[in-house]
Amino acid sequence: ALVLKPAVLGGPRATYDIGRIGQSLGCRAIVTSFIDGTTSLRAATQIARALSPAEIHGLGTASLFAESLPDDVSPSGGYLR
Repeated sequence: ALVLKPAVLGGPRATYDIGRIGQSLGCRAIVTSFIDGTTSLRAATQIARALSPAEIHGLGTASLFAESLPDDVSPSGGYLR
């Protein structure tokens, strides 16, 4: 499996491209966050949905912030909406 962190890999496009290359070689693509803020979590969620929507990704980091983040990046019941 490839563990893809958009903040480290150069953003959404680079992450998506690397994920697709990995998938073409038979790897699973797992998107994870890097304790990112709202905008980056939204982008990572979209990449995860585009690459492998049925996969379990590591994007539930919103609860690590002292302030509450918007509902669309905060997991509910283990899932992002």
